[in-house]
Amino acid sequence: MIMPLVLLLIASLFYLAFFLYNRCILPQDAYILAFRGSVLCNEPEDAVRAYIEQDSRRQTGQKYIGLQRLEKDSRISRKKVEIELRGRMNIMGRRLEIFSAKEAQRDCPVHNIRKIRQIKRYMEKNRKE
Repeated sequence: MIMPLVLLLIASLFYLAFFLYNRCILPQDAYILAFRGSVLCNEPEDAVRAYIEQDSRRQTGQKYIGLQRLEKDSRISRKKVEIELRGRMNIMGRRLEIFSAKEAQRDCPVHNIRKIRQIKRYMEKNRKE
């Protein structure tokens, strides 16, 4: 009587570990995809969406354990990139959903550096006068 109970406990601990692993990895992948999409600051929204879709296959890959379906949703605007990842797991007959939504600002580093340098030059020029 004790042995089946111990086996059931060990199996449920494995499923719980799989669930927690997936729950930790999903937000990380969502932010990585949002960040990579935000780096393409001068590209049109369709190009960014296509890049994110292509990169999401490589990023998510086969690393999720026991996840039946991984759904991706992306919203891209001029200012930011938002990524939502959603997955489902069946654990002991129960359906558990994992959800993560992350966003990243679409700031162009090159433009920001140029603006800062222009401001510095302007400040130095006005300081001398």
